[in-house]
Amino acid sequence: MSLQDGAAEKKSTFNVGVESAETGSGSPAPLTPLSRKLKNRNVAMISIGGVISTGLFLGTASALMNGGPVGMLLGYIFVGTICYSIMITVGEMIAYLPVAGGHIKLAERFVDPAFAFALGWNLWCNWTLTLPDI
Repeated sequence: MSLQDGAAEKKSTFNVGVESAETGSGSPAPLTPLSRKLKNRNVAMISIGGVISTGLFLGTASALMNGGPVGMLLGYIFVGTICYSIMITVGEMIAYLPVAGGHIKLAERFVDPAFAFALGWNLWCNWTLTLPDI
């Protein structure tokens, strides 16, 4: 086996054949070389998803220990109902009167400009205190 044969052998290991889904015959499609098509942002999102899911998995252990499975289910239903209600409400407000500017502009439009001002400062303080902890 020469050096060229080894290089050709290594090169062929990066070829992938995919079965034909339309025919269902199981006959492999022609070998195509792999290529890097993921962008940096795609890789970043995959890694963030992995970190978040690991944190959620580890975080549920203490909730399961303290509340049990029924307590976790009730808490999930309660918080999920609140999140769903907020998302539906915001969606209805945006569909009724589209406003550019996010939830602070929605608070200004539907509640009061003073409430939007307080909400903006509350958001700023929240992220100023939370961001260094990340």
